[in-house]
Amino acid sequence: MNVQSPSVLPSSKAIQFLENQQQPTIADWQQIGWSLDDTGPIYGVVLVERARTFGSKLINLRWNIERLRKGAKTIGLNDDAVVAWYQNVCELILESNSALIKQQDVSVVVLFSPIEFERALTWKSIAYLSPIPFARLNRWYQNGCQLKTSTIGIIPNSVFPTSLKHRSRIHYWLADRGVREMNAQNIAVLMDADRRLGDCSVANLIFIDHHQNWFTPDEEYSHHGTTLKQSMELLETAGTIVQARPVEHHEAISCQEMLLVGSTGVAWSASSIDDTILPNSRIHCHRLQSLWVNHLQYSFTSV
Repeated sequence: MNVQSPSVLPSSKAIQFLENQQQPTIADWQQIGWSLDDTGPIYGVVLVERARTFGSKLINLRWNIERLRKGAKTIGLNDDAVVAWYQNVCELILESNSALIKQQDVSVVVLFSPIEFERALTWKSIAYLSPIPFARLNRWYQNGCQLKTSTIGIIPNSVFPTSLKHRSRIHYWLADRGVREMNAQNIAVLMDADRRLGDCSVANLIFIDHHQNWFTPDEEYSHHGTTLKQSMELLETAGTIVQARPVEHHEAISCQEMLLVGSTGVAWSASSIDDTILPNSRIHCHRLQSLWVNHLQYSFTSV
């Protein structure tokens, strides 16, 4: 039976590797998976690292490696071994799917999980390719996206620290499902009980006020993803500091421009939040996109 998955690139090869194994297994993605004896996935202890290609290449994985190393240490895996395999498998999966990635850019997803969670002595890794939703991204690049704050709140730091990006994504899924019942194009933005904004399922947020101040929710409210960190670095090099601080709801609806930065779409603008139409100049969005194009040497918005 030919099983299809919207999260896996059709006809692609996936890779499975067991720590201390000499050779990885490379096969059709339907033949790769976890065993029922792998206790790490059963307990939900899985590291997930996602990066996308630009012109069929992965560019600058520094922030991904930093995050992966932190996650490996947190769950007790050998971080040097995890990082070394991550760098190897990123090259290997692109080589194994070279004909496919010449036709389109993709997201490279690599997972790690301990085989015996209680001891975390040995880990297994699975790598696969995921398609990029270009039609949706093109709509966002051209028209911006619609944001809606959700009644599903930010998980407090006392429950799960935002300094560690966790893959318990159920609250994002519930938030998106709720706001899309009102409008299918909505993306949910999470807030805390005091109406301070966090992030959304697809991106971090950057705000520019009418005094040209740039700011983003700090890490008490939002995990700073790889694309946000790189964006802040590019902007600082260009003379603009993005301040990380609490962001009130009223600041969002009155800002001059609101940007979203995420690993798949890189950078785009919000057209509205909570039915408040935002100014349509996109001057700052185009500036950040230009900085990214120069950094990548690839025009991601024209694909």
